[in-house]
Amino acid sequence: MAMMQGGGAESFAIGKVRALVRRPRRDDAQKLLEQIAAHVLPILTQRCFRVRRLQEFFPTNPHLLGMNVNKGVKIYIRLRPANAPGTFFPFEALLETMLHELTHMVRVGIEWQEHVY
Repeated sequence: MAMMQGGGAESFAIGKVRALVRRPRRDDAQKLLEQIAAHVLPILTQRCFRVRRLQEFFPTNPHLLGMNVNKGVKIYIRLRPANAPGTFFPFEALLETMLHELTHMVRVGIEWQEHVY
């Protein structure tokens, strides 16, 4: 899947999108990630953000829903509930997680969240 706009280092989009290989319904997971990428593409373009890799992950901590590594080098999204790995969270919840992870492109860490409320 090519989500890149333009070419080279100035491209603002998502490089690679990958679902987990050893989980059920891999094709469905891949489609979900691609839909998430398509939904946030206007934001990435407007804010000049580049995400090199958007990946599904299934961490042992059931409360961990996403992670942004090094301001978009990789963004991991948990697509599946821990207690039902053959199913997926609702799309709106996944998109919300992705949007949250994109905020870490500007704000690093969680200490800034104290000032949101």
